Amino acid sequence: MDGWCEGGHRVGPAFEDEFADSLAMRRLHGEWTLGAQQRTFRPPFDVYETDQHIVIKVEIAGMQEEDFDISLDGHLLTISGIRRDTPGKLAYQRMEVNYGEFHLDIRLPHIVKEEQVEASYDRGFLLVSVPRQPQQRRIPVSPAGE
Repeated sequence: MDGWCEGGHRVGPAFEDEFADSLAMRRLHGEWTLGAQQRTFRPPFDVYETDQHIVIKVEIAGMQEEDFDISLDGHLLTISGIRRDTPGKLAYQRMEVNYGEFHLDIRLPHIVKEEQVEASYDRGFLLVSVPRQPQQRRIPVSPAGE
């Protein structure tokens, strides 16, 4: 693994976040973006590897399992959802907890079948496990007739 790039948002050359525009970059830095009366944010996340899996760990407290939408399209794993604020108008003195829609696009190093992806949510952390692709090995060629 090559490590994290500047800003701590990419692991190795195979992991590439989708940052196509400045709006996505503003979300990366935790700024609010307003569009169609909806606030969006980008929760912090880690990507790490174990012997068997690539694991995406998203810090997103205050959710229920059914609030997440996780999908897979080729190399692209998408995690999204909505974290709702407390009902009613509150007079905030300070607000640092992000509410509203969130969206993460994480490019995987290889294509995985959707049924192989597992997700769990516990104590404010969403864990998405993707099986690692077996290491390629060189197949020896033996002389004919053996």
